[in-house]
Amino acid sequence: SFIGYYNVLEYYFEDAPVILGVKPTSERKNLRQVIKLITNHCELYDFIAKKRELIAHIEKDIETSSSIKIKAVIIKKEASLLENISDWIYSIRCAVVHSKKRRNGEEEAIFEPYTSQAENISSALVVLKWLSQKCIIKDRELNQQ
Repeated sequence: SFIGYYNVLEYYFEDAPVILGVKPTSERKNLRQVIKLITNHCELYDFIAKKRELIAHIEKDIETSSSIKIKAVIIKKEASLLENISDWIYSIRCAVVHSKKRRNGEEEAIFEPYTSQAENISSALVVLKWLSQKCIIKDRELNQQ
């Protein structure tokens, strides 16, 4: 599910920066631009804040299948929330997609499929699903212009 929802956002990786008047660069930064295009920090905060259990999960480090944890995000109604959630999603994406135990000699966060640790991204799925829905709605709006 994670990859499917992420692919919806990925669809706008090159267009979102251009629409926002920014030069497309890295995948991490392009994801930030997509999220900026489809929502704002107040709307994102309101979505997450409606679900107290979701806040508790996001504000806790995520255990992966390796010894590396994915850092928590503190949920505050600040402009930095967009970038922090974007980077959090990107870190999870890398751990889901890449299966290298090491990169440049450093151990990497990974999720081995069908392990108990793979279940630890359920909170990210809730946020990512909502963002992908927002992206589909934004695509429709942009195509109607």
